[in-house]
Amino acid sequence: MSDDRTPAQARRSLWRWACALAVASLAIAGLARESLGDVTVEQEIRALDAQEAEAMLAADLATLGRLWSSGFVVNAPDNTVKAKEQVLEAVRDSRITYSAFTRTVERVVVQGDLAISMGGETVVPEGDPGGAGKEVPHRYSHVWRKIDGSWLLIARHANEVPAPRR
Repeated sequence: MSDDRTPAQARRSLWRWACALAVASLAIAGLARESLGDVTVEQEIRALDAQEAEAMLAADLATLGRLWSSGFVVNAPDNTVKAKEQVLEAVRDSRITYSAFTRTVERVVVQGDLAISMGGETVVPEGDPGGAGKEVPHRYSHVWRKIDGSWLLIARHANEVPAPRR
């Protein structure tokens, strides 16, 4: 089969194919970038969760204040709901202190400007007459929101894991 096209027609045809290939490549790259964006956000949230745990262990009020949104609330293991300032005050007054704090992020779900992290953590309280020096396992959930370009923790729920019944 012979090609009866003129050289100009062949160049136009080649140009069309090159443009179609470029558009397809950009579309595929965009999808890959979108997918990688969630992976990157997940890694960022995992890192922020680790920073928050380290700041609680160190009673680092500046870092906690930076990571928590102004409207931060926590449904605490003592069955109370506290606002940001109440938690910071409790840390500042050494009513919340730990000799150990480990956190394992089991899952991060990202939906637009919201991310939810959840998993387990183990704390060893200090100064608590009933629990000082004892490992206390928790289950936790964090709700992060991207506000003015930064991920901030807007809500936390943590509960103690009950001892197995015998």
